Amino acid sequence: MAWTICQRTIDRRTRYEDRRTTELIDEPWYSDHHGRLEHQDELDEIIGSWIGERTADEVLDAFAESEGAIAPMYSIKEIVDDPQYQAERL
Repeated sequence: MAWTICQRTIDRRTRYEDRRTTELIDEPWYSDHHGRLEHQDELDEIIGSWIGERTADEVLDAFAESEGAIAPMYSIKEIVDDPQYQAERL
């Protein structure tokens, strides 16, 4: 499953269990948007690994608990199978 994440919301409120993310939020460059952009590849790898080790429900629950912005990106099949999409087509 693919995800879209607002990285601005991934801050000290997010309760990641991964030691790398705990160390990451203490990095000086992590405190502002420009610093995070300069380290985009590193952030993508860390966050992607964290997400990949969990179910979709676990990811959504963790982000909801920490008030982080995240949403799954549906495949075409998931869109067509979605009850809301089906209801809109009636």
